[in-house]
Amino acid sequence: MTPDVSAQDDIRAPSDGADVPSRASSLSAGSSGQAQIVAEAVEVADLNALRVALLQLTRDSELRDMPLESVPIRNGRVWVTMVHHEYRARLKEIARDYLGRRPWDAPPAPDKATAIGLLRNFVGRDIPEDELPMALDSLALSEFPRDLTVSLKPGVSVPEDFHVTVVGAGMTGMAMAVYLGRLGIPYTVVERASRFGGTWTNNHYPRLRIDVSGFMYQYSFAPFKWRSQYPTQAEILEYADWIADRYDLRPSTRLNTSVEDATWDAESARWTVRLSDGTSHTSNFVVSASGLFATANTPNIPGLSDFAGKVVHTAKWDDETNVDGKAVALIGNGSSGTQLMPWLAEHAAKFYAFQRTPQWIVPPVLPYNSDVSAGLHWLFENVPFYQNWHIYAVQEVGIQGQIGQEVDHEWYARTGSLSEHNDALRASLEGYIAEQLEGRPDLIEKSIPTAAPLSRRLIVDNGWYQALKRPNTDLVTTPITNVDASGINTADGIHRDIDVLVLGAGFDVSRYFWPVTYRGEDGVTLEEAWAEDGARAYLGMTYPGFPNFFSCYGPNSHPRSGGFHSWTEAWARYVTTMIITMLNEGAHSIKVKRESFEEFNEGLNEAFKTVVWGVVPSGGYYINPQGRPGVHMPYRSQKYYEMLANPNLSDYELERG
Repeated sequence: MTPDVSAQDDIRAPSDGADVPSRASSLSAGSSGQAQIVAEAVEVADLNALRVALLQLTRDSELRDMPLESVPIRNGRVWVTMVHHEYRARLKEIARDYLGRRPWDAPPAPDKATAIGLLRNFVGRDIPEDELPMALDSLALSEFPRDLTVSLKPGVSVPEDFHVTVVGAGMTGMAMAVYLGRLGIPYTVVERASRFGGTWTNNHYPRLRIDVSGFMYQYSFAPFKWRSQYPTQAEILEYADWIADRYDLRPSTRLNTSVEDATWDAESARWTVRLSDGTSHTSNFVVSASGLFATANTPNIPGLSDFAGKVVHTAKWDDETNVDGKAVALIGNGSSGTQLMPWLAEHAAKFYAFQRTPQWIVPPVLPYNSDVSAGLHWLFENVPFYQNWHIYAVQEVGIQGQIGQEVDHEWYARTGSLSEHNDALRASLEGYIAEQLEGRPDLIEKSIPTAAPLSRRLIVDNGWYQALKRPNTDLVTTPITNVDASGINTADGIHRDIDVLVLGAGFDVSRYFWPVTYRGEDGVTLEEAWAEDGARAYLGMTYPGFPNFFSCYGPNSHPRSGGFHSWTEAWARYVTTMIITMLNEGAHSIKVKRESFEEFNEGLNEAFKTVVWGVVPSGGYYINPQGRPGVHMPYRSQKYYEMLANPNLSDYELERG
């Protein structure tokens, strides 16, 4: 396909004075070292990202008109837009020529119309109006892409005693603190762990790393120089510390401290926040940023407490745990369990993987332990806006992947499966299982899930299938009846002696904000408000009867796609917009209307009829104990993003006086 873009009104020339390179001459003599660096960089570049970055810099019509094609990746689940294969060699030639002329002055960020034209050129199609806010913010061409669109009115200021308590210093809590700090709003972050990083401080089992690209796991306003394509736990904590120092979060953060409870006082219009050290303070607002993966889940297995050997949970790993030469069992094959499993199998004398439900496991896009190349770092540091387009390309793949989550009701009525697309994904993943477990039909049979792909979180393969084939490994699918002092008993009457028992049971995500107790109007707690059918929220962020209380990553707020940090920014922007709005209106409290809350949740119920989690049996942590999808936002990410970017103030009550 050819990019659909009008050059005269969508892609404009750089501002006057920008040094636009020409292709009139080749590299100067004596520049062979730079030529080699450039050549290496071009070979590792995302060529479409490089094409558009150079187009933005040079307005070269040949780059603008270069044909594109869609190429299936990730087992055919999604397609990535690439430069047409017949034109890639020519693009590399052009790129080497331009880049060999470094340095040149970076042009200013383009205006909105120009940015939209570049986006259209990048994807080779028009972008619907309702998708543009998310696309433009994800491209992150400005210094602070998700900045507020409201500000304090003339004559309005933040009161001297105004204060916000943020619960949690993970990625959501840090984003919230950055936004508050930029607005000059006093705040305190309360964190029970000893450092910034949230779930990454609790989880530190061997070989732990994020299973998505690091380029998606960072704030748009603070890109990081990642060493690994899939950053390790240590790198992620480095990033958290870097953010804390860069935005001066430490003076306003209390580490090694927990919030015990918070109670709303209507008379003072403030929350009383009681802490684990026996102190308390009051705040105008409380923002829970405790995260979805904060509370480890311990499986309810009879006799577990009777086991005489070592028991360790992946979320509470003991670094003194020794599995060398021992009989080791792993219970749980979610993201944490599958990531740790190859290491356990490698070190144990005998290893048992206990599997209740097989998972859909996908190959990584890049080798799991691969580093970010020097050439890619060179492009980020030397080619204006290339990093923006590279990161956007990574996120665009996830946006496309939403189609696999959606129900084709005609297909479903005829076949009983979700859609033709989802069936094709299933076939592809079954092929991957067969390929990985070739020669082991017994393992293949045990490894194919019955649930539809995407009904649970897809797991990235860290060597799970290969480790299953080790001679010291047994995959056990017979149900566990109980644990005793020496090992595990299964329903077939077999007892397996165990020295070390590892629980890869994940997190109890249905216990939002646990163990903090929040008491709103009339002393009602959130648990009491949720007693009927589990945790619910408006936009995943706020609750009737709980004025001046917001949550980031609350019930039904898990987006269907997009980099996680971009959502922390969207949530933080929403909360701070509400705070500024309240101050501008001369009010002392703001809360969502109950009818708006009910209407929103009725809409969620209807929307879940269109996606996998509300239609086909799934289970796992996506479904709450009441049997309702309690984690996901069923709307497409573009729609949810627009809801957060443009708050509907008519859904709120403001109290003045």
